[in-house]
Amino acid sequence: MTLSIRAIDSSFAAEVAGIDLRLPLSAADVAAIEAGMDRHAVLVFHGQPVSDDQQMAFTRNFGGIEHAAGGNITRSDCTRAAPWASAVSARPSARCSVRCASAWCAPIR
Repeated sequence: MTLSIRAIDSSFAAEVAGIDLRLPLSAADVAAIEAGMDRHAVLVFHGQPVSDDQQMAFTRNFGGIEHAAGGNITRSDCTRAAPWASAVSARPSARCSVRCASAWCAPIR
């Protein structure tokens, strides 16, 4: 497959095709994705059923994982979702049991 990046209309986003994020990336693919991020700000990768470990491996191609500290937590019994969390939505799951401010979080135990 050949990686391609196509702008979505006149927006600041682009779609990426021709790559399987479950597999290791070549140096050329990493460079193309970085250039796409620089040009478009948002890249959309459709149909990529990646596991958490695969997403972390993909992410590490672009630098170390940043662990956020502090933030806008308004209740003392709440903490942000783990830095590795890939999807946070407005519906609770087994990992999320308390709603704090505008994002789901887990109670501190």
